[in-house]
Amino acid sequence: MATNGSEIFVKLPSGRNARYEVLPSQKLQELCNSIAAEEKVKSSQVTLKFQGKLLDNDKTVAEYGIRVETILKAEILFPEILDMVVNLPGGRIDEIVISNLEPVSSLYQIVADKIPITWTKIKLKVEGRQIGFSSTPLCKAGLARGIIISAEITENETSGENKAQQSELDKETVESVLSSFNARGKHVEVAFSFDTTGSMYSYLTTIREKLRMCCTRLLQDIPNIRISIIAHGDYCDSESLYAIRHVDLTSEVQTLVHFAMDVPATSGGDSPECYELVLKKAQQLDWSEDAAKALVVIGDQHPHPPSYTDQSICWQDELDILCGMGVKVYGVQAGADSMSANFYKELAEVSQGCYLELKHIDVITDMFLAVCYNETDNNMLEDYEQELVTAGNMTVLKQDMISQLKQNHTKMDSTSEQSSGLNKKRYLAQPWWDITLDHRNMLYVYKTETDKWIPAPKSRAVSTVPSPLPSYTSSVRPLYGKREKKRKCSIM
Repeated sequence: MATNGSEIFVKLPSGRNARYEVLPSQKLQELCNSIAAEEKVKSSQVTLKFQGKLLDNDKTVAEYGIRVETILKAEILFPEILDMVVNLPGGRIDEIVISNLEPVSSLYQIVADKIPITWTKIKLKVEGRQIGFSSTPLCKAGLARGIIISAEITENETSGENKAQQSELDKETVESVLSSFNARGKHVEVAFSFDTTGSMYSYLTTIREKLRMCCTRLLQDIPNIRISIIAHGDYCDSESLYAIRHVDLTSEVQTLVHFAMDVPATSGGDSPECYELVLKKAQQLDWSEDAAKALVVIGDQHPHPPSYTDQSICWQDELDILCGMGVKVYGVQAGADSMSANFYKELAEVSQGCYLELKHIDVITDMFLAVCYNETDNNMLEDYEQELVTAGNMTVLKQDMISQLKQNHTKMDSTSEQSSGLNKKRYLAQPWWDITLDHRNMLYVYKTETDKWIPAPKSRAVSTVPSPLPSYTSSVRPLYGKREKKRKCSIM
């Protein structure tokens, strides 16, 4: 039976794109309920975004102008208890303890009960900014632990003039959602990839100790920043633990902290590691078109050759695609392996990013901040450098790391009119670098049913065609000259 519904796509936190049929009159809350059931979480934990803008679940599909094949993004929020102070009329002060997942409407009701008065006759403000009555979760409305709220009594506005004004405001909201513009300052999006094999896991454990502080500070200094964390082992870890996990680009601090605290260490087996899979996965993040985009690859080894799996993932091809998407890559090398150094340098030079030598684990937190500041256009890296000096926290290693960032930035500016920044003199007679030398049999195959990598049967030939799945495609011309055309990679 035919319906008047529209088929839309929702990018789920797992990275999978799900299809849903929605009606124009349907509230977005119903869509959130369906997503929550699939993800096995409460519906209050699900929020929807379009082009980075948060959508109000109380509004309908028609109000936002959602059409056929629109792509929305779903985020899962994690619960946290908020302690707030509310200044009530008459000079009274009270405390409110509430979950960050509760809607703003619940906060209105709690405050109204304390006065007491009906919620329609009060306005809530934070630092002079009015908090509109809505179903938006408190954490998405900019309300955090320790915040002070002011409650004011007002008349219930029901005049025709006010209704018309509200309708106009709704139109403005729709326009702001359907257009991707830079409200204030430059959007900055940075994905940090951590190798969790062996001793490299200690870099992630070090950064997560101060991750909440780092992210909170960055959101204050760069309001339009979004951060992603990618954790990877190797293909041999897939069945027992994971080959790769990630949390998509977000400004939700608790989401990042929750991921970093829960992701376990991996073994990785012998070198190399699956850095080529990281470059592939990074393409599937929720990058904004108008943002300054950067991927920070932190590791101590080099990637596998394409023949290692049935997906024939070539790190050079994946890097080409990221370049076409406007993503700069920071090649951050831990350790002193001279052969692997070529990989990290090439990542940076081809993408016009930065190559950094991470000489000591103590610098990892400062690097986390410095890289984000380096992606702005407001001299924030210099300000951070001066802050470290003034506070007496500058060390030789920190100064060296910042100097590398500044030198790479200067070099990139001076060569911006040149082609790709590719170092044509750099060459390694290794199958992972020169695919004409790659004649090995595959060791792992990808199972779409379980999203796992398993050992390849010994009789399996290299020419086996991988199972097809949707993947990112690009018309970017390869930067490495003529190479054999790789088979389409089907990793989700």
